Amino acid sequence: MGRVAAIDLGSNTCVLLLLERHDGRVRRLTSAIAFTRLAAGLDDGGRLSAASINRSLVALRRFTVLAEEAGAERLVCLATAALREASNRDLLIDAAARFGLTVTPISGAEEAALGWAAVADPQSGPMVMVDIGGASSEFAAGDGGELAWRQSLAIGSVRLHQRHSLGVPLNPERAAALNTELAAALAALPRPPAGAELVAVAGTAVCAAQCHLGLMQYDHQRLDEVVLTSAAIEDLIRRIGRCDQRQRMQRFGLPAGRADVFPAGLMILAAALRWSGAERLLVRDRGVAWGAALRLLAQTRRANGVLGT
Repeated sequence: MGRVAAIDLGSNTCVLLLLERHDGRVRRLTSAIAFTRLAAGLDDGGRLSAASINRSLVALRRFTVLAEEAGAERLVCLATAALREASNRDLLIDAAARFGLTVTPISGAEEAALGWAAVADPQSGPMVMVDIGGASSEFAAGDGGELAWRQSLAIGSVRLHQRHSLGVPLNPERAAALNTELAAALAALPRPPAGAELVAVAGTAVCAAQCHLGLMQYDHQRLDEVVLTSAAIEDLIRRIGRCDQRQRMQRFGLPAGRADVFPAGLMILAAALRWSGAERLLVRDRGVAWGAALRLLAQTRRANGVLGT
């Protein structure tokens, strides 16, 4: 048996995931999320704010304790766009090291590869993985579980919400400008494989599924493998976009840390569908932390002399 933990320090959220391998099967034990908004203001000067660093350190310390209490044999903490871009990232890294946690910034390519690994299936056909983050979005494509290409784009829900001053409720003219930027950004990607299924991972996609189903709270069992059509996503953009932040929280169950930037994330999902030519996408309640935890489990098996992954 192996039990591992992975922390994904993202640009809007910090996620803890614990996985266990038992009798040859991988089991999700628990997860936790904190809205730390590490990317707040990053576009303005390329630096993390003291407030966002402090919020992140509080979450990281708490998740480190939770992983230890859960009996994780190994723990990894990976940081994505906000930390890899910030000129003062060592302030956070050094502070985390003082309570025993190694925080490792990863490249956009590595982030995309981990998102792909979280959902790749050797029995599947052509697939495109999309992971909408706070400061960047990652895309990866392949067939039969084999990765063909991966790419990270500097388009994320927090970054674009702030860059275009979208407002809450959503400003239609500024939203139109955002869609123009998204079309240009996605045009730089390689073309998706013919007939590829679009699979969306992580928080924005899972929250879209939650709103679509009318759930007021997160429920992993119900939100993994939800299918969303392009029409459903456009409908969510309209309905949520015209609400103020309090209404988004009360009517749709959105957490305060996502409610303001959520329409921007939905617009990235909609743009990804237009780019791919697909009419629907599959939501998976997985992401970078899942890919990282699977990697740890594979390393543990090899260390214990067990063949395969």
